[in-house]
Amino acid sequence: MGFPQEAVMQPAIHMHVPPKPDPIPPGSPPGDLPVDPDTDEPDVDLPPLSPPGKEITPPGK
Repeated sequence: MGFPQEAVMQPAIHMHVPPKPDPIPPGSPPGDLPVDPDTDEPDVDLPPLSPPGKEITPPGK
């Protein structure tokens, strides 16, 4: 009992290999990634944790 010829002759699967990142320049501290100046601030303005003039007191005090 044999396999059909189509099952044996499968095309080779090519895996996608991402391009290599740019080499880290010598002298830069490890883990130091360049950051765009525009990405330092969040896009969403979050409200303050407590309303102005009022402090939130934790329960039990």
